[in-house]
Amino acid sequence: MELQYQFMAQSWGAMGITEENLKKEMEKYFNRVHAAIAGINPVNEVEAMLAVQTIAAHNMAMEFSRRAMHKQQCSEGVDVNVTRAIQFMKIFLDQVECLKKLKGKTSHQKVTVEHVHVHQGGQAIVGAVAH
Repeated sequence: MELQYQFMAQSWGAMGITEENLKKEMEKYFNRVHAAIAGINPVNEVEAMLAVQTIAAHNMAMEFSRRAMHKQQCSEGVDVNVTRAIQFMKIFLDQVECLKKLKGKTSHQKVTVEHVHVHQGGQAIVGAVAH
């Protein structure tokens, strides 16, 4: 239970939720973080840690995107914030891919051909073929 609370607290921090705001609206923030973690559906501690990191990366990407769109932002500020947002979006995608691998849900397929007919005049490759 202590580890779960730690993960929730880390997620709240990654969402920019202050301790003062947390005390005022604990249920709202708990439900928000719980929904985000539940959507990832971690089944062990490592997946739970990655879930928290994934939430943090998403929130940072959205925060830098918001900053880039601020109406008083100078062009250099837009560039810097867009670059940071893109970096966090890439981190987010890497973490999602890592979670898929941990859950055994990768998108890579392996095809093994065990028997081939080669007719007269045809050609075939014998051995392993890698891309």
